[in-house]
Amino acid sequence: MDIVELIGHQPEKNHGTLLYGGQWPREQSSSETYSLASGDFIREFHTFSLEWESDQIRWFVDNVLPDWFSENGAGSTPSDRKFHLLLNLAIGGRFPGPPDLMTSFPAQMMVDYVRVYQKRES
Repeated sequence: MDIVELIGHQPEKNHGTLLYGGQWPREQSSSETYSLASGDFIREFHTFSLEWESDQIRWFVDNVLPDWFSENGAGSTPSDRKFHLLLNLAIGGRFPGPPDLMTSFPAQMMVDYVRVYQKRES
């Protein structure tokens, strides 16, 4: 589950993706690209959130709901399965491709905080 996936040559866009249903290259995916009206994701901090229910997943960027996924919706995904949280900085790969002469090094990722909450059972 990619809540935040930023690409250096598209600093105004965040790509959110859910990957499920098998190992690459046979996995299924549902994704959404969210573009800022102005500015970019690199110059200031932003809030990325995920609300996960047993029947749907809602993905927010700066408290805006650009997309949601549910078992029965057009973006059907298995929200009742276990996923894991991973924070990393990756350069190259299948998406967006290998680094080139325009790639800035060294690269850094700054995370102010990560919070995880669990809803109480009723």
